[in-house]
Amino acid sequence: MFKAMFIKDIKNFSSSIKLYIFTMLIFPISLAFFYGAMYKNTVNPDRNLQKVKLAFVDYDKSKYSNGIETIFKNDKLKKFIDFNNETNMEDIKKKLQNGKIDAAIEIPKGFSTSIQNGTKTNIKMLKALSASGETEVVYGIINSYLDVINNNSMVISTLKSNVNSKQKVNAIISKIVPETVALSTGNYSKVTSLKLYKKITATQYFAGSMLAFTGFFIAIVAATMMIKEIKNGTMNRLMSTSVTYFKLYVEKLVLAFCISAAFIGAYVIINCALGIVWSKNLIEILSMIILQAFALTGITAFLMSVFKNTKILNMICVPIIMLFACFGGSFYYVDNAAIKVNYMKFTLNYWIGDAYNKLMLGNSMSSITMNLVIIFAVGVVGISIGTLIAKRKSKVYG
Repeated sequence: MFKAMFIKDIKNFSSSIKLYIFTMLIFPISLAFFYGAMYKNTVNPDRNLQKVKLAFVDYDKSKYSNGIETIFKNDKLKKFIDFNNETNMEDIKKKLQNGKIDAAIEIPKGFSTSIQNGTKTNIKMLKALSASGETEVVYGIINSYLDVINNNSMVISTLKSNVNSKQKVNAIISKIVPETVALSTGNYSKVTSLKLYKKITATQYFAGSMLAFTGFFIAIVAATMMIKEIKNGTMNRLMSTSVTYFKLYVEKLVLAFCISAAFIGAYVIINCALGIVWSKNLIEILSMIILQAFALTGITAFLMSVFKNTKILNMICVPIIMLFACFGGSFYYVDNAAIKVNYMKFTLNYWIGDAYNKLMLGNSMSSITMNLVIIFAVGVVGISIGTLIAKRKSKVYG
């Protein structure tokens, strides 16, 4: 008899399958890609440095000015600095005004003479109004180089003031200055390997959040089938057979679990076909699908035991589902949410979506232990409450 009831309910469910496919598969998947495109630059901003177009004019032509040129022509900086030697400063100013170049460096005449005389020297840098913040890198390199050069000037000035022998001073300068210039030229920047912060795409994020949001409607559909059995008198006819209310209740739970698992699985498979990576481990994603289906079964058990009218069910539950979706981050990116994460944790949407997001990042099941416990607890509590009520009703209906 159980099998016959189950097949009958499957047929009833299948009669509206086109509607369910649209509302629980096509529509949420479309929304996930829509929001993914909308929040693409927010979730995954372009962090590549723009290439700086840099003009260089050297009026000094000395070993000190050549040191700067060597720095900017180094392979470390070629990736984001387009270095060009120029000769006419007036032409450069026009290019800066037109935005054809981002910045310009001018080495004045007497640059090396100032260093050798022990006096402080400067380098002129011009920046276009339209230039991006990347030009600050150029400014920082020039300042670092000048610090070394001006330190040399101070050393030379001190030597000249305290050493009477000009020959000794020149001998010291000839050894110190080239070494410090070479040191500053070769060590103006450091290359540090940083571990990239793992981040999912915007479409992945909303694929998970929309799956959490849509699942609640599956629970409503399953609960509605039980309520209709009672309202339409079908259950009374069944009670005249060996079927009890509790058996009917259990059959509806099995149906709810099967429908939930099937639609969640179909949702994940379709998204995978569209390029969404859910997890590299099949067992992990299957476990999550089963656990979410179990939680929805618990919600179904509670709803079909508490509500007696489908209109009241929809009138109360649909607004709650939408509210949970808003609090749980289904329609916006969590990092930019006005509502703090602490509030989101009161919704099942958050825990389901967060679990899928962590699996998408390649994290292990241990990283979503809390998520799994809460999702499982929702299923257990819902089924427990529903079962208690179903046993009481079983005494009434038989």
